Amino acid sequence: MGPLHRELRRVRPLAWRAWPPRGPHRSAAALPSGGRELSSQAGPGSRFRVVTYNVLNPSLCTSHSYPHCDPAQIDERLRLTRILERLDRAIAASPYATVLCLQEVNEAWACRLHAHFQPRGYHLIYAPTPWYAYDPMGVCLVWSNSAFDLQDAEVRRVVEPGQSTAPAPPPSWWSWLKGRAAAVLGGTAPEVDPWTIARRRPNRYAAARLRFRCSGQQVCVATYHMPALFGSALLEQVMAVHAAAVAGLARRFAGEQPLVLAGDFNVQPGAPAHSLLEGSVALGQIVPEPLPAGGSTPSAEEGASPRQRLRSAYQEGHGAEPAFTIRSWRADAESPFVGTLDYIFVGDDIRVMGAVDLPCAAQFADSDAFPSAEEPSDHLLLAADLAVGCAE
Repeated sequence: MGPLHRELRRVRPLAWRAWPPRGPHRSAAALPSGGRELSSQAGPGSRFRVVTYNVLNPSLCTSHSYPHCDPAQIDERLRLTRILERLDRAIAASPYATVLCLQEVNEAWACRLHAHFQPRGYHLIYAPTPWYAYDPMGVCLVWSNSAFDLQDAEVRRVVEPGQSTAPAPPPSWWSWLKGRAAAVLGGTAPEVDPWTIARRRPNRYAAARLRFRCSGQQVCVATYHMPALFGSALLEQVMAVHAAAVAGLARRFAGEQPLVLAGDFNVQPGAPAHSLLEGSVALGQIVPEPLPAGGSTPSAEEGASPRQRLRSAYQEGHGAEPAFTIRSWRADAESPFVGTLDYIFVGDDIRVMGAVDLPCAAQFADSDAFPSAEEPSDHLLLAADLAVGCAE
């Protein structure tokens, strides 16, 4: 049997299936140089790398929405080519099995990603979130079939809509326009609670329970893209509800297996939702109002009492979170937004062996923004080397 024949036998056909319309579904970049040296104490079957990357939805990346970026650098085909090259190099740079966690993937790019990775022996799960203002986008998990067996998977809306407090659609666009005008002109909006607002956001997460072929050790990897809600204490509470819900769902799905939760959480270090994810505060300390009677949100209830803390791989690997993971200058902003929104969180059963270095803020001028010739998304690619089932 020749080498080509053996290679063809090694590559397994993959299946890509879309999310269900609602409810849970259970299945049955060049890396920056200078990353920390990895320990050699872990067995080869229990080392792995997790990459998280918000690829910037091409439907949202236009010369109108990003007028301060070079138009040539926001071309959709060019950006996709560079993103695929970056992901390929991220995989090739690691001697360990790599799991990719991707956010802001629209349906067209989900197909392109699947077509790119399937011939290379990788499986892809896509969990799109339906939106009303633009095409669906969501999150992806990608892993090597030669390194992992898939034991189970889940795609689920993180905060389920309630029956009694679900928002009713406006009777007409004119009613909606009058409501917006009243808000802009200082009109009084009706009081709402954080649970009701949280239930209005249909964001979905994806999780996979994987078994290392070499060692038999299992690990659960989940990814999520939190809503982008800022500017008030009420919205901070909404973000805390989503953080508690996704952490609770991921822990429940993982069961007794080690857990990694990675993605774009849209909160900065020290924010209430970030502190909740790391286990330093409980949801009841952030959201004093109990779940309203008559409105059942099982996923949020599951996340209200976390069973284990999560640790940030970058905080543990470098002693601090990255200086920034996003550098974005949108049309409605007076200056670039520079902050840390992306994280790789790990449970107590996972050892952080290293985290890849990221660019420092001093490398950029105040007016620099992504996408650029160096960065095809407005977010940076994060990567952490982890180990499970091994002694110190």
